[in-house]
Amino acid sequence: MSLMQRLGPIRARLAAGLSVIVSLTFLTLAAAQTPPGLVITSPVSGATATPGQSLAITVAVAPGSYPPGVAIYAQDPLGATDFQPVTGPTLNFSLSVPVGTSPGPFALWAVSVDPNGNQIISSAVNVQVERADQPTSISPDPPAANLRFVGDSLPLSVFAIFTGNARLDITRSSLLSVTSQNPSVAAYSNGIVTAVGGGKTTLSVQYGALGPVTVAVTVPTSIAGDLNGDGQVDKSDLNIIMAALNTSANGLNDARDLNHDGLINALDARILVTLCTHPGCATQ
Repeated sequence: MSLMQRLGPIRARLAAGLSVIVSLTFLTLAAAQTPPGLVITSPVSGATATPGQSLAITVAVAPGSYPPGVAIYAQDPLGATDFQPVTGPTLNFSLSVPVGTSPGPFALWAVSVDPNGNQIISSAVNVQVERADQPTSISPDPPAANLRFVGDSLPLSVFAIFTGNARLDITRSSLLSVTSQNPSVAAYSNGIVTAVGGGKTTLSVQYGALGPVTVAVTVPTSIAGDLNGDGQVDKSDLNIIMAALNTSANGLNDARDLNHDGLINALDARILVTLCTHPGCATQ
């Protein structure tokens, strides 16, 4: 079987866009490999790059029986390089960062197979892509966050308009700062806003020197079991628990975790039924 055939499954997975789970699986596989191993020695994790830049990548190959070829794969949209034959301990690659790449971290891997056809995947190196220019405006999406109950969460993305009216997602940029004015009501982390307690607050969004732009956040203060904030406990609230059945609670104050055991399960559903405003948890 040729090198390209052996690496076919890897190419297919990476071309489709690597998820965090797949990335972790690849790292586990890489850690289990025996020499010859692959190590990306340059760039180092945390290095920065700009859209349009050609990224110089150096790979060290463990001494001994060299693999037949090595390629670099990266998270979309950075793509991949061609395979290079291995004739020594060091290989050099060049990978272009597309001009329209959104700011954020992107993982790189060196990939090959050993003479027995076993996959060899290096540990990931994360490169932070950041624009060199400043945007003219930033806008959170959604512009306001109305959370249903304590423990509820929703995605909050931030977009920016750059030169030429290019609208890019900057949610993963290292230059983005999102701060909750009242962390006891709402918290923000990695593109997710989470309800911590009842009340109202704002998130302050800033990108570099631009901003701040505010996002109003509302979390209803309700009675136990009232998960949609309508003032009563009924089947609608039970449906919210059932939709999250057998998942972990979003912190100690998750209103769905009625017995506070860290899980949302059938026990919480049973407790909610005892709290229903009307017989049979009817909605009226």
